[in-house]
Amino acid sequence: MFSGLTTAALGQQLVPEPDINAEFEAALASFESEEYAVAFFSFRELYERVPDHPKTTAALLMAGKSLYRLGEYASCVELLGAFHTRFPNSAYLQEAERVVAFARLELGKSVLQSQVVRVGVALPLSSGQHVLTQALFNGIHMAVSDHNARELPLVQLIFRDTQNTAEGARRAVAELIDEGVAAIVGPLFSKEVHAAAREAERARVVLIAPLATDEYITRGRSYIFQANATLIERGRFMAREAVENLQLGTVGVVAEDGNPVSIAMARSFAQEAARRGAVVAFDVRLKSFSDWLRLPELIGIERLSMVDGLYLSVHREFERDVERVVQGALSRLGRTGSRLHILGASAWHGVELDLSAERLSVSYAGVFHVNEIRNDVRNFRQAYRVLSQGTEPDRLAYTGYDVMRALLFQVGKDGSLAANLKRAPVYDGLGTRIRFDDRQRNTALYLFNHSPGGGILAY
Repeated sequence: MFSGLTTAALGQQLVPEPDINAEFEAALASFESEEYAVAFFSFRELYERVPDHPKTTAALLMAGKSLYRLGEYASCVELLGAFHTRFPNSAYLQEAERVVAFARLELGKSVLQSQVVRVGVALPLSSGQHVLTQALFNGIHMAVSDHNARELPLVQLIFRDTQNTAEGARRAVAELIDEGVAAIVGPLFSKEVHAAAREAERARVVLIAPLATDEYITRGRSYIFQANATLIERGRFMAREAVENLQLGTVGVVAEDGNPVSIAMARSFAQEAARRGAVVAFDVRLKSFSDWLRLPELIGIERLSMVDGLYLSVHREFERDVERVVQGALSRLGRTGSRLHILGASAWHGVELDLSAERLSVSYAGVFHVNEIRNDVRNFRQAYRVLSQGTEPDRLAYTGYDVMRALLFQVGKDGSLAANLKRAPVYDGLGTRIRFDDRQRNTALYLFNHSPGGGILAY
């Protein structure tokens, strides 16, 4: 009855053949249930089975897809990369190649993501400062977008609210440092910057203050930068321009007692002018704000005739107050018949020269100027209107763009970011110039020459 069959052969014949279709369906169910690790090992069991069977290529493809879903992109490429060699005629070949292509794309993204540089922004969201923050951040956002469209490394912005307080600023910067940012832009004002600077300096993270003008923000620090030229630096700048550009050999200085900023700007001007070889013939201190309108009699015609240039260190919180007193002072100086070159360290754009003042040459320093005929300015304005639903960019929008672009030109370069910022050439931005000196302060300003008709030429 059992002739020709050994006991061993009989035992072998009684072992049922594996149900490959059932195993494949079970593996597929695990895949569809998003149990990708279980699915991979089940499919691997099937595609490694010898000899090949009707489900070998399908199992191999699905094992590769399981690896892709697990995020194991390199293993997916390795597994399915040889599919076309082993099964060149398979109906699944095109699908396998598509999965490999997607896995390679994800690998590329992973490489780029590993090279992404995080940059922090610390600004207030309080109702009182929201408008300032929005304009500045719009400019910052556009600078990052322009950078990421053209250059590597890619930059990711991380925002933190300073809550418009010193403690809020300190906490915001501490959180950004914990996020691993390479640099921080903000906070807005000097008080908040001082608190934030201590955290950034301790962590050796570059922090650029876009608006603060306090002279002491960078003192004794190596990683804190000021993009807005300090008022004292404006005095130094005007002295350099007076001697080297305007060729003034003898100058006089006028400042106002009881006004610390006026005194500080005058002192910095006089020291820098003397250092560059000019003669400072006199240094007059006025007793009150109204004395600016009595300059000819307080200085004296004889002393006025001794100098080529006269530096007026006028400072008030509001520009209009400065322009009003400068306008009166120039009118009275003009009536003396003098042809002095009048110098200032703040923007006198609104000053109108009357007939008596037209004989005077007037030059002053400024930190902001937009050349409307530049193509990049026109492009920025158009893009900004789209971003802000028709709103024109203001000074803060230009400042945000320029500060961030100046920073991003140095991000990713070899060496220390702080050292690179100090060595960088002048960044001639859309509305501001930026060049940091060894004290991390911006020394690049504009020289304005005021014409009798009120027109302003910038150099």
